[in-house]
Amino acid sequence: SMIQIKWNIYWKIKTFLNDWGYKKNFMRQSIRLIYLENEKRFYRKRTMFYRSNLLLHTERVGYLLEQYLPYTEEVFGKDFNSSMARGIAKVFDDFEIEMGEISPEERVLLELDNKRMDERRKDAARKLISYSGSLSFNGFSYGTLLGMARRRGDKESQLVNWCDSFNGFGEALHEVYAGNGRLFMEPVESYITKLRVFPDKHPKLNSLFERIPEFFAIPDFEEPKVPHLHTDC
Repeated sequence: SMIQIKWNIYWKIKTFLNDWGYKKNFMRQSIRLIYLENEKRFYRKRTMFYRSNLLLHTERVGYLLEQYLPYTEEVFGKDFNSSMARGIAKVFDDFEIEMGEISPEERVLLELDNKRMDERRKDAARKLISYSGSLSFNGFSYGTLLGMARRRGDKESQLVNWCDSFNGFGEALHEVYAGNGRLFMEPVESYITKLRVFPDKHPKLNSLFERIPEFFAIPDFEEPKVPHLHTDC
């Protein structure tokens, strides 16, 4: 099948790069996209049919970001760099190329230990930058964007972080409504917790929260009474 062919190509490329030390070249755009596409979301949960990957997740985060940008221009004006935010949205999950997937549950625990999480991201960023060459997005160097995505100290990266979590929440809801509730209620609950406290933890975005509160409202949720369709439980 085409999926199997793509998977075989991916592993051949990855083996070649790792064995012969040419990893620095893999960050050419096409190879980077193969890495992202083959990092499956929620891969630790067994599935029979559909499952997203990091490339699709990253693209959706970019689409979500575009819905907010007209309001950031209205609220923040020149104090918000839309081009930079778009660049961050392209690379924010590249850390997982080196780190592998971090589940929502693990992420909650790691974010309680900010130093440990930051060290893991720093290490991943160093490796990614070492073989990225002159890669850039939206006029910003790859290293600059990775640094901003890692630190999350500015409005641009914080808004991307919201979009990342909101899309992850949507992916987890998809799994639950597809019938995988027993496996995915924990990720859903983790995302609900993170998203509901997000405004309190990111006061730099307060003006945006106040301007479009409906964009940041997270409703109550109960597991639907549907059969378990997709996943071996």
